Amino acid sequence: MTEITALLARLVGIYFLVAGLGIVVRRKTISEFIARYRTDPVLSFMGGVMALWFGLVILALHWQWGHVLAVTISVIGLLAVLKGVALILLGNRLL
Repeated sequence: MTEITALLARLVGIYFLVAGLGIVVRRKTISEFIARYRTDPVLSFMGGVMALWFGLVILALHWQWGHVLAVTISVIGLLAVLKGVALILLGNRLL
């Protein structure tokens, strides 16, 4: 496992952990945000921009397919790029 794979795995893991806990702890706020996100084209566009950047940074730093963790990180980057592109181009029609 390379250093960048380990670093990105830690960062992505912490992000998923904190985001997941935030969803559990702030259920009401998150449900209101999701309702607004589905109807507001600016929010979906900005979500797409953030997802695209997140994915592009991962892919720029990490295009490795050597073992399970490396594949997982690369797939997360690819999925983020695809989601970002879809949200930017299709917006609320995607949701």
